[in-house]
Amino acid sequence: MGDQDEVSLAVSSLRSRFEQLAAGSGLKSSADAPPLSPRPGGTFPRARAASNNSLTVDSTIHALRASSSSSDLKSPVSDVLDLKSAALKRPPPPPPTRAKPSVSPAPSPLTRPVPLPPSASNGNGNGNAARPGDREMQPGDLASTKGPFYGGSALRSTSMSISKPPVPPVPPRPTFMISESPENGSSRQRRSESPLGFAEREAETQAASPPKLSRSNSNPVEDLDYTTDPSSPSPAPPPAPPPRSSRPGLPPPPPRHRTSRSPQPDAPSNSNLPPPLPHRRPTVPYLAPPENRSSPSPRRSTMAKPAIAQPLPETPSDSSSPSPNGDRKPLSKFQPPPTRTIALGDKLPAARRAAEGSSDDEEGPEEDASAASRIVDTIPDSSSSSRRLPTLSFRPGFPPPQLRFHPHSGCVIASGPNLVVSHVHHIKIYNLEISDAPLYDLDMKQLGMKDTKVLSMEFSPSMNKADRGAIVWMGTKDGSILEMDIRSGALTATKPSAHLHPVCQMFRHGRSMVSLDESGKALIFSPDPEHPEQDVSLTYTTPRAVRTTDKMDFVKLLDGKLWTASRTEHSGGGSLGRVVPIIRVFDIFNTAAPGKSIMPSEHCGQVTSATILPTEPDRVYMGHEEGYVSIWNLDTEDGWPSCTEVTKVSTSDIMCLEGVNERLWAGSRNGLISAYDVRQTPWIMTNQWQAHNAYPVLKIFVNFRAIETNQKLCVVSLGRDELVKLWDGLLGVDWVENELVKNESSFSTFQDINALVVSWNCDAARPESLNDGGRNAEFFADVFSSVNTPPDIISFSFQEVIDLESRKMAAKNMLLGGKKKDDALSDRVTGAYKRWHDKFVSVVKAAFGPLGVEYTAVLTESMVGLFSCLFVRNTNEFVCREKHIAAIKRGMGGRYGNKGAVIARVVIGDSSLCFINCHLAAGQHAIKQRNSDIAAILEEKGIFEPSPLETAYVRGGDGTMVLDHEFVLVNGDLNYRIDVTRRETYLSSFRSGDLSNLLAHDQLLQQMRNNKTFRLRGFSEGPITFLPTYKYDPRSDEYDTSEKRRHPAWCDRILWKAREADRMQQLSYKRYEVNVSDHRPISATFVIRVKNIQTEARERAKAIVEAAWADEQMRILDSAQKFYVRQALM
Repeated sequence: MGDQDEVSLAVSSLRSRFEQLAAGSGLKSSADAPPLSPRPGGTFPRARAASNNSLTVDSTIHALRASSSSSDLKSPVSDVLDLKSAALKRPPPPPPTRAKPSVSPAPSPLTRPVPLPPSASNGNGNGNAARPGDREMQPGDLASTKGPFYGGSALRSTSMSISKPPVPPVPPRPTFMISESPENGSSRQRRSESPLGFAEREAETQAASPPKLSRSNSNPVEDLDYTTDPSSPSPAPPPAPPPRSSRPGLPPPPPRHRTSRSPQPDAPSNSNLPPPLPHRRPTVPYLAPPENRSSPSPRRSTMAKPAIAQPLPETPSDSSSPSPNGDRKPLSKFQPPPTRTIALGDKLPAARRAAEGSSDDEEGPEEDASAASRIVDTIPDSSSSSRRLPTLSFRPGFPPPQLRFHPHSGCVIASGPNLVVSHVHHIKIYNLEISDAPLYDLDMKQLGMKDTKVLSMEFSPSMNKADRGAIVWMGTKDGSILEMDIRSGALTATKPSAHLHPVCQMFRHGRSMVSLDESGKALIFSPDPEHPEQDVSLTYTTPRAVRTTDKMDFVKLLDGKLWTASRTEHSGGGSLGRVVPIIRVFDIFNTAAPGKSIMPSEHCGQVTSATILPTEPDRVYMGHEEGYVSIWNLDTEDGWPSCTEVTKVSTSDIMCLEGVNERLWAGSRNGLISAYDVRQTPWIMTNQWQAHNAYPVLKIFVNFRAIETNQKLCVVSLGRDELVKLWDGLLGVDWVENELVKNESSFSTFQDINALVVSWNCDAARPESLNDGGRNAEFFADVFSSVNTPPDIISFSFQEVIDLESRKMAAKNMLLGGKKKDDALSDRVTGAYKRWHDKFVSVVKAAFGPLGVEYTAVLTESMVGLFSCLFVRNTNEFVCREKHIAAIKRGMGGRYGNKGAVIARVVIGDSSLCFINCHLAAGQHAIKQRNSDIAAILEEKGIFEPSPLETAYVRGGDGTMVLDHEFVLVNGDLNYRIDVTRRETYLSSFRSGDLSNLLAHDQLLQQMRNNKTFRLRGFSEGPITFLPTYKYDPRSDEYDTSEKRRHPAWCDRILWKAREADRMQQLSYKRYEVNVSDHRPISATFVIRVKNIQTEARERAKAIVEAAWADEQMRILDSAQKFYVRQALM
């Protein structure tokens, strides 16, 4: 009984201790009770995942643990004592009252673990080793009694050596804010926790939930394992806290940032609570917030944040938490403007001055050009393109035929001189060698096929040469296929219901025929291999079915493969998310090869057409909307096409493409057909003409049978204007005209005329400012002395005649600057222009009147600062005709004339001259905008009325465009700068007189030298031997000394272009020292050789050239025929 009494006394002592702890009284430790494992700061143990078995248990260290069975007490009366102790003990007190719902004691498994402090490690990485400063667990500590009375829990001691240093005084320990884990789905409130409350909830969770919870503690302490045996009885759990919402089954949340913690005021002392635990350094650095200052805003995060029910103390922003504006993209690269408040009745502030006004505007975004500017730098050069119409007729001496078709439901095919045009149930058959009227105008009702609608047609192949181009297969809306002989206009065979859907396409490849319906089903009619001498028969040949794709917007048979595309798009990826079309290629003649989807390498519009160039049979050129052309290589390892390049060739949609001889023909939405030479990079537009009266060009195809039957390379175009046009694919008219130009001296006489061009940006200076004596007064005298003889033409080109920065003057020009009905300009607006006009008249008369030479101002025009005045000498030596002048606006997107050009045109003899007074975009970095301005000026269409003098213009032009003229002079304030930033470089070059270093960095010369798409690339300029003309301080010889200190530059330039370079020579190129403006004026003199054509001699020379063309034509046709045979089209 001694042993039994000893065991009973131990159990009673244990029960009494728990009761004393529950009542709030302190407990005295037993002398023989082994101490528990020390823990830093005296913190309580927390649950550990069952999978963590890294802790080892030393059998020599004993600790109290809960008993799940009586066998663990190792006493024969353990069962009785266990039941007795359970009956005598009092239930634990209820948890303290909480106004807020409790926070889950199991933080998210994704919570970042807090590293151990340096004091928790002994240097070998073992977290279980003894640490200095740790104290022994006191009997009154919570951890000493937690294990035995929390159901199913067992306290395991770790293997470690225990040291007993002096116990330091116990400072108060602050509580921490525990943030809600995002795995609970919804945001919850934060609240402070006491160690006891946390322990109580821990016990409740373990008792109520049999499955073990894997929890992580953010405190830098060791973890102990708790196990639960659900088979054993456990004492009644304490009252459960308020229920917690949970949302099981949700996907794991994304990683979250470290939780910010802030200390809370210490809880008031209570004799019923255990002694406070020692103070522990917080794991997150904490700085006291400044007084009377709001805390920094938290950064924007993608995680859900818990809702705060009560205001929290100010906490510093954690480095891992982004600020709300940190991830927000700025709307502009500039700071937002300051806000201001205007009270009622206050005077409104002055309006901001427009940024675009003066040429002195140096500031602005570097190369921040518009989309139009970027497009201009990529499209082919059209400055040398011919505008002649390459018309074709099968009847010599007759005009080209005018055939009509229905653009929406019509179909047109051609074979030699034969054309077949269908529209629903009508069919018209033409023989253009005989007449432009149809030979047969058939109705399907007359042919016994009532209500039959023809949707597609194609000529069938034949071994019999007489039948080639005479037998037509037609696909109908009801899925039938018809065969017709166009020589008699009768149906020869039918195949009813060959398809279940409308037959939308018919193709020919070699000796095979292919029909395709709207569902994507293709029928291939091929000759019988056992009887290769027999042609395919609609009646007797059994077709092979091939399934392709449905909903096709583009279909074409190229190189034996069927290319299809639809409106479906695919995101090409990348930061911009460009959209590219999906193209499907089917090798329909290879039964073992399935189709394949391919995509362009870059962004481009929807597919509209595709073709193969005869000179490059290994490439496919595919046209797209938005003006793009993609290039596909056919010679690949796997045999499937691959995209090698995407280029933009037009600002308009590419409606159709066709490879014709050496040129790639493209039809656009504005009715133009353009021919490109693709052998050079970038491409060159060699020809462009208006084919369909500004209506879209729907289709272009080659009538290759005409090569064999008529020795012509006939190209057919269909337009939305319901017209069928025939064109010469060899562009023979251009070949003949170019040969005539080479021999022009044999039928023309020439005459030299002198031209003087003066350009000056006068900066709103008045003519009276030149009357102050000295060099200013001698300005015009110096200009006229630069020529040895009185010039035949004098051109004055002034810029900024009015103050462009004056809002009052700008408003007048915008509102009152229009012409009156009598073609006279408003006096209120043009006062400055009139003063300069009178000045020009007076100085010309004063300079050349004493010599007996008189001049007439034949052309005068102004436009918001630009002013042009053209004088022609009164003489009988030549006749000046076709005098016209116009203006092109380029400021504010073409709506304002502060930037742009005034263009004057005259015809002397049989040569046309064009003078352009320019003022381009300002700014050191606005190179692309200047390039865009000059390209728009040179390529503007319809500037002048068409001229009947065909021989006076070049490349088949009619004088409506700038580059139609034989001689073109561009002068004015072009605003191209020098890319040298160091002012010392300028000064050293000026002192030494060596300008070559500065000229090497001149933007205009660099563009002419390096930019292949620059529209002034074909122009010439004389050598520059004078100092930069911009920018001076007015009334001084010093370059800009203002705050901006703009760099000097040759902004004022004179350039020229002639069809024959040896017919225009520059005699002088100089500047003048007039200091009333920030620009210096310049002038240039030229000798221009104009021609006078002898008509009869020209006709004889033309006959000789046309005979030579006949031989060249046969050579080209033979090469083209071989290509179409290789492509299995003939």
